[in-house]
Amino acid sequence: MPHFLLDNQRIEFRDGETVLQAAARHGVTIPHLCWKDGCDARTSCMVCLVRRCDTGAFVPSCALPAAEGLAVESETPDVLAMRREAMELLLGDHLGDCEAPCRKAHPASLDIPAILRVVATDELDLAATILSNSAGALATLDETKYEKACRRARHDAPVNIAGILQFLAAKTGATESPAAVTPKTRLSTTIPISAIDLPTAVKATAADRPRNETIDSLDDAMAEAARCMHCDCRDAKDCSLRLWAEHLDANPNARKAPHRQWQLVVGEHAVFEPGKCIQCGLCVEVANSHGKDLGPTWHGRGFDLSAAAPLGRNATDPFNDPALAAALIEACPTGAIAK
Repeated sequence: MPHFLLDNQRIEFRDGETVLQAAARHGVTIPHLCWKDGCDARTSCMVCLVRRCDTGAFVPSCALPAAEGLAVESETPDVLAMRREAMELLLGDHLGDCEAPCRKAHPASLDIPAILRVVATDELDLAATILSNSAGALATLDETKYEKACRRARHDAPVNIAGILQFLAAKTGATESPAAVTPKTRLSTTIPISAIDLPTAVKATAADRPRNETIDSLDDAMAEAARCMHCDCRDAKDCSLRLWAEHLDANPNARKAPHRQWQLVVGEHAVFEPGKCIQCGLCVEVANSHGKDLGPTWHGRGFDLSAAAPLGRNATDPFNDPALAAALIEACPTGAIAK
């Protein structure tokens, strides 16, 4: 069977395969963001770069045909440096919070948005599990300093997080799990507050009601939890952009560009945050492959390029179709399209 060399490792390939595809079939992962099996190579992210040994050229492996006698480098310092630079360019104008400000300010790094989501839908047992599995969280129930980080405070008043947590612990009898862990510090990007139209954000993401200072009942807790703006990324754990940025040791502040203005499109089955989009084009191709004229599709050119619903369509249309929304969520390499 024909083969090529990847970092001096013999990789056999099938007719029509690219270097990235053949490597993946052999269990060798090359970082990538804009490539998806079954879709055409986009070559937009440049995170999958390899270096040809014959010419010294850096080329995207997702579009490099595997060929007999080809030799490429993937894990050398020069290749990793080029991938890191490509990643830092993508992060330069990335408009998204990997972690919510309240979680970053909490002394135990408690996943507050996750707790508020499930409290708002009356899933107290799940909320108690999140609380119990965070080392040291129960010892901080009387603290309120982290509430100052709540973005809602800049609109009217912060969410009564401490009140909800105290009610939750008393209601469920939560105790710290023997397996409780302190979350490790991870690469994190942040939306500048100047980029957010807070009244619009509150209207789009949260209940527009005053803060409840006293949480005495489940109804109180659910209503107050609904005030959360959910600043965190809905796909923080599985975001390929974040995972590969950490792998490449990319600095999100290395190449700062003017930030886009925060937007949120809320559909019936998915939400879309354009500020997190890296213009990989996968959502456009997936929509086309599903035979949908709902979009997303391309608008603008150059630095003004963006993915959105086709002209004449409502912005939420691509995210109201259940099958298309599920496919878009699965294809998106960032948290731009999420549940």
